[in-house]
Amino acid sequence: MKRILSAALMAIVSLAVNAQTADDVVAKYNEAGAKMQAKDFAGALTLFEEVVTMGEALGEEAPEVVQDAKTKHLPMVYVANAQAQAKAENFDEAIVLLEKAMASDNATWAGNAKKLASQVYNAAAAKEWNAENFVKAAELYAKAREVNPADANAATQLAESYGKSKEYDKSFELFRELIAAGGDQEAALKSRMGFYMLLNANDLRENDKPKAIEILAEAVELDNNPVAWELLMNTAFEANNYDKLVEFGERAAAAQTDAVKKSNVYSQLGFAYEKKGNTAKAIEAYRKVTAGPNAANAKAQVAALQAQ
Repeated sequence: MKRILSAALMAIVSLAVNAQTADDVVAKYNEAGAKMQAKDFAGALTLFEEVVTMGEALGEEAPEVVQDAKTKHLPMVYVANAQAQAKAENFDEAIVLLEKAMASDNATWAGNAKKLASQVYNAAAAKEWNAENFVKAAELYAKAREVNPADANAATQLAESYGKSKEYDKSFELFRELIAAGGDQEAALKSRMGFYMLLNANDLRENDKPKAIEILAEAVELDNNPVAWELLMNTAFEANNYDKLVEFGERAAAAQTDAVKKSNVYSQLGFAYEKKGNTAKAIEAYRKVTAGPNAANAKAQVAALQAQ
């Protein structure tokens, strides 16, 4: 009999505790609501999160306000707090809040968070870019693209960030995608891609000349850059790739505006023709070497070839 009474008493006590706990949840919810009405969004955030935590502990006995806090109020409060953090340039904190809002079941506030996240990711990425933290900048520009695939600025800056980070394959792949889309920025994009190709080729030039030549051959097709042409010819010359020197020589010379550099290209072209056994073309090229340190040697080569 005593055992039956004891069990009944414990059940009554348990119900009382659970009822009180549920009341506490409602009280906390009302307190959070008051904070929100007063536009104390930081305070409201803490309290609404406590409501959800307490409700999860109650399980099936949790009051309906827990679901309201989770799906109705918290997403809005996340966005409100994220706006304040972004305004203060506390981008990391803003991003954490926005990612919580975007993950919510509240379509309206998830959408609002997504729009704001696009701006915040871009601002945070720009800050990292200016600090020359290009790897972090790339990570953030990639997130900006995820939430807004139509963001041309994020896409371009992502390609630039990959280039600055020497992740050249990723940079070139994205630049190609942007160039293929056309638009009024196409020429600028080609120029920037060519610039990073020049850097990539220069890095490869010592240990992988064939790859450097391949990259530079694409670069000069994108952007008629005299520096890229000069590097292409120099790399092909160092590699004894006479076919490439002949293939690109005239166009490389035409791209040069400096008389000495133009003469240097013709000197390389004449040498290539000479090695390939085309004496007439070699003489023709050497005769165009009119300036710089190679001029005297070119003149001598013409005389020697004519005497053969």
